[in-house]
Amino acid sequence: MTGCTLRHQSTRRYSSKPPALLVSKLRKETNASLSKIIQALTASDNSIPSALEWLAKDALASGTAKAAKSDRIAAEGVVYSILNPTLTRGRGGIRGVLLEVNSETDFAARGPLFQQFVQRAAVTGLMLGESLVGAHHFGGRKSLHALPVDKLLHAPSFPPPPSFKSNSDSIPSSIEQPLKDHLSTLIGTIGERVTLRRAHIALPPPRISTSDSLTIVSNYVHTLPDVPEMGRMGAMVVMHARDAANNTGNIDASTIPDIESLGRKIAQHVTGFNPSSVWALDGANDETVLMKQEFLCGGGTVEKVLNDFQGLKGVKLEIADFVRYECAEGIEKVEANFAEEVQKQLQ
Repeated sequence: MTGCTLRHQSTRRYSSKPPALLVSKLRKETNASLSKIIQALTASDNSIPSALEWLAKDALASGTAKAAKSDRIAAEGVVYSILNPTLTRGRGGIRGVLLEVNSETDFAARGPLFQQFVQRAAVTGLMLGESLVGAHHFGGRKSLHALPVDKLLHAPSFPPPPSFKSNSDSIPSSIEQPLKDHLSTLIGTIGERVTLRRAHIALPPPRISTSDSLTIVSNYVHTLPDVPEMGRMGAMVVMHARDAANNTGNIDASTIPDIESLGRKIAQHVTGFNPSSVWALDGANDETVLMKQEFLCGGGTVEKVLNDFQGLKGVKLEIADFVRYECAEGIEKVEANFAEEVQKQLQ
């Protein structure tokens, strides 16, 4: 009888690496690290939808933890502004938002995920401005208000449109998870500290009748070459317009484009010349007073340009207020010494 050898066949399954095609696809879609992508696919049995869900939950948890204990300085980032005229029909003018979002490196600020969060934050502030600022702020003629950052972060967020354009009429209506969750996800994904540092909103006071001034909000951002509509500095300007002949806010519609064009140029001037006030305050130097500065686009002082516009177009323009941001102004940057960092790691 011929002997036989019993062979034990193991039923143990050995995990294999996820297919390179799936790894590449997730890498393009999420910008997550390769190690996280492999973990996600392994845990999800190579299911793309499940892996995306796994990555989202992991990024949110990781970002929340990092944000809670991070003491690293975020001194890069962008300034961004958005206007939307359709939101203010019946209120008397355009509303707008100017905000600053910081990151640790300029590289992160130029990434699409960072820019999407910036747009999301701006649209959320634009849509929820009144409730975030509070109704008691809307008395009188004041139009510019600081948005409370903590309230903005805890507010339900509005997604940026797929092809978002500043000053667009296309603003989404659906509400998503709190903005802070999107911030935590961003931090967990890119591995850097990101902060929504500050924001202002322009909310024109209600027009009771056409005798009230028409409020014009203008913006300008000195954009970076490869970051459309975002930059290192920008400004938002609020003007009141009245028909010079009858002293009402009933402005001829044909002059509105000219008013808006001049408003944008004034916002550009504010961005570049950094005035301290509209009119002279006690002890103020004329060089820092907006109305006394030589206009960026020529034609004399800003005051003279507005007077000339009234004579030409029959519209009296009053600059009511402005706000200017420069990215990371007032933040002390710590210059890293690469040699010292290497020595610390070797000790």
